[in-house]
Amino acid sequence: CGFHRVHVVEREGFDPEEANRTTLVANHVSIVDVFAIVWLFNPGFVAKASLSRVPLFGRIAGVGGCIFVDRLSHGAGGVTEKVSIRQKALLESKHHKIVLFPEGTTTNGKYLLPFKTGAFVGGFPVAPVVLAYDTRGFSPAYDSIPLSKLLLGLLMQPSCSLRVIKLPVYHPSPEERQDPKLYATNVRNLMLREGCFLSTDSTYMDKLEYHALLKNEPLPPAVTEYRMKQE
Repeated sequence: CGFHRVHVVEREGFDPEEANRTTLVANHVSIVDVFAIVWLFNPGFVAKASLSRVPLFGRIAGVGGCIFVDRLSHGAGGVTEKVSIRQKALLESKHHKIVLFPEGTTTNGKYLLPFKTGAFVGGFPVAPVVLAYDTRGFSPAYDSIPLSKLLLGLLMQPSCSLRVIKLPVYHPSPEERQDPKLYATNVRNLMLREGCFLSTDSTYMDKLEYHALLKNEPLPPAVTEYRMKQE
């Protein structure tokens, strides 16, 4: 039961040695992504700060070189600078590789959110990875329910398959190195095509608002502040 079909595809031009020295960027569907990526690549992560307090997982993540960030804080705790330093060290083979989820949160696996620029500000190459789940049964994207129920639901269904597409390392052009938004957009467009995803302009704040409505709870202060700035 659970996941017993993980199909890995390496696109033409993919070089595992080069990818091993490069920051990975992947779309984000579920906490299940973490297990799959650790199994395939054994990287550290940029993860939400709350995960550092999860028993066992938090300790393992810290040892694995994870960078923890509070997604609701202004400046996100200097995460961009931390990522750039790690990327430079990785190219020089002086540090463990990392994976970033540039969408900044999870999706339903059918759409791709706008990319944040943290992985692209330094102008370093990235290795795109596409995660595509078969979600016809109990979906790993059901993250509005407690983690224990999510994992139990996945384990109780007959099967759930995951397709992992490893793309060649993306080397930014001079224009992309000067413009992180352009760089992020072009990598996102590549992943949109490879994963056959739909594009959306939704953000992490939209997700927080949606979850609050689902649970009949007040909007988080960060969402209220964000909406006021948009008006």
